[in-house]
Amino acid sequence: PVTISASDTVLCPGTPIELIASGSSNYMWDTTHTPFTTFSTEDTLLVYYPQTYILPSDSTITTSFGCTATLSSYDTIVILSHPQPYLTMIPSDGIACPNDSVQLICRGAVGLSYSWFGPTGPIPDPDSILFATAPGAYSCVVVVAPGCTLLTNTVKVLPYNKPILVAFPTPGLCDNNPIQLTAVANQGSVINWLPPLSGSAAVQTVTDTGTFYCDVTSCGILTQLSYYVRRDTAFAFITPL
Repeated sequence: PVTISASDTVLCPGTPIELIASGSSNYMWDTTHTPFTTFSTEDTLLVYYPQTYILPSDSTITTSFGCTATLSSYDTIVILSHPQPYLTMIPSDGIACPNDSVQLICRGAVGLSYSWFGPTGPIPDPDSILFATAPGAYSCVVVVAPGCTLLTNTVKVLPYNKPILVAFPTPGLCDNNPIQLTAVANQGSVINWLPPLSGSAAVQTVTDTGTFYCDVTSCGILTQLSYYVRRDTAFAFITPL
């Protein structure tokens, strides 16, 4: 019967696996499920894609009486690929709160070793979990098998910024045109406008003068903000010639 042997059964990106057929002199590899349909009648096939490979074979035998017969057989082999590792963050917004860190977790693949990279370069931490405090981009190179490395996605750790209130387009009311007060805060902040305003939207429209208040909670820190809106008056002066 025809049989298939392989140099490996799990693919590493960019490195093919060699399949070797034996037991017959007539082969026809079934590779029609690969992204590029190919056929091969050789006893060796290089494969780059994870799937089930089928090898049918027909052999002709001749009996002692001079009769011939065709024997059909086949073998299959399943070629897999290493799962792609990826990074997640706790908290998911990636904000490094004061006196705290962001937990980066490498998931999706069991690695033999891990090599982390941060905003200043390589980080000497071989674990699958990294606690990051410095803002910037982070990634990880995972050795999933000897000679096979996979690169994760890149995630960003963000700094904690104290929220503020800003006015647009001017600090005060001019010609009875309204202004917009915007609470500029960290991603995921909880915003609460106080009377006479209300709601949790980042932007509020103001049409009257006065002091307006807003509470912003981020990283468990409550910041109470206020902004005084004045009315600007335009004066026209006539200068005699």
